[in-house]
Amino acid sequence: MRSLSKIDIIGLGMNCVDCLIKVPSITDLSHRLVLDWSIQGGGKVATAMVAAARLGARVSVMTKIGQDEAGDFVISDFKRYGVDVSKTIIQGGCNTSIVFVLIDPKGNPRWVDVKTIEDWDLPEPIRHMVELVKAQDRMSGVAFRKFTRDELEFVTEGKILLLDCFLPECLNGGLIARIGKIATCLDMYFHPGLEGLLRNITYCIASRRSAVEFTGKVDPETACRKILEFGPEVAGVTMGEEGSVFMTRRGGFLRQRAFEVQVVDTTGAGDVFHGAFCYGVVRGWDLPKIVEFSSAVSALKCRKLGGRAGIPSLEDVERYVRITTQ
Repeated sequence: MRSLSKIDIIGLGMNCVDCLIKVPSITDLSHRLVLDWSIQGGGKVATAMVAAARLGARVSVMTKIGQDEAGDFVISDFKRYGVDVSKTIIQGGCNTSIVFVLIDPKGNPRWVDVKTIEDWDLPEPIRHMVELVKAQDRMSGVAFRKFTRDELEFVTEGKILLLDCFLPECLNGGLIARIGKIATCLDMYFHPGLEGLLRNITYCIASRRSAVEFTGKVDPETACRKILEFGPEVAGVTMGEEGSVFMTRRGGFLRQRAFEVQVVDTTGAGDVFHGAFCYGVVRGWDLPKIVEFSSAVSALKCRKLGGRAGIPSLEDVERYVRITTQ
C-alpha cells in the first residue's frame, strides 16, 4: 500500500443523521409497527468516508453541520471511525439534516417525511429525533456559508477526491483537484450543473436510476458510453443485485456480478461502494479488482441495519472474496 504519510481520500459533500426504522411494510403503513431501529450518521460522501476509514485509509471530510445536537452526533460518529473533521464547517443558526428511513423485511428502504411517523409509538431515541426536526421547522435557520477558495485548496492534500452533487462548491473543488492532478470520483446524482462537473471527473459512478435520469438511456452500457462523452476516464453504473457495469475511455469494459448475502438493509450500499472504490484506487489496483472489491464491501454492509453498522474490515472483505471466488 502507498504511504499514508498524507491523507489518502478527501470527501466533499453533504451529511445527515439517519434514523432507521425496520417495519413490516414500506408501502402499507397502517401497521405503524417498529420491528427494529438504529440511529447512525448518513450522507453519500460522509458514509463513503467512513467506509474508507474502516478499510484502513486516512480520510478527511469537508462537509457542513449546524452547531446543534444533531451536528454533535455527526462529529462524534465521524471521530469514532477515525475520520478527520478538521475542515468541516460548523455553523450556528443552521440545522443539521435529520432523515427518517423505513426498511422492509427484504431490506428495501423508503425515505419519509417526519409527519409520516410523528404519531407512531416510537422508541424514545427516535421520538427525540422527531422532536428535534419539528423544532427545526419552527426555526428560521441561516444559510450555510460556502467553502472559500483557499479552503477548497485542501482537496489537493489527498490522493483522490470524492464528490457528490449536493454542495455547490463541488464544481470548484473538482476543478481545483484536476488542476492539481488529483484523481476525482463522483457519486453522480442528476442536477442542472452536472455536465460542468463531469469535465473534472476521473471516475463517475452512478446508480441505475441516476444514470437513466441524466442520459435518458435505460441500458447501462449505453448510459456509460454517454457519460464518458462528458469527460470522465471511467464510467460505471451500479444495479443492486444485478451487479455493475464499467467502461473506460480507452474501450475497456467489465461487468461485475453482485455478491450474495443475507440482506437486512440496502441503505447506504452505494455510498459504501464509492468509499471502497476510492480505497482501491489509492491502493493502485487495476479496475477489475477495484470493482470486485467494492462490490464485496457493499454487499457485506447490507447484513446489518443502516449504512455504517455493517461496514466490514479489510480482513473480513479479503476473506469473504477469497472464499466466494474459489
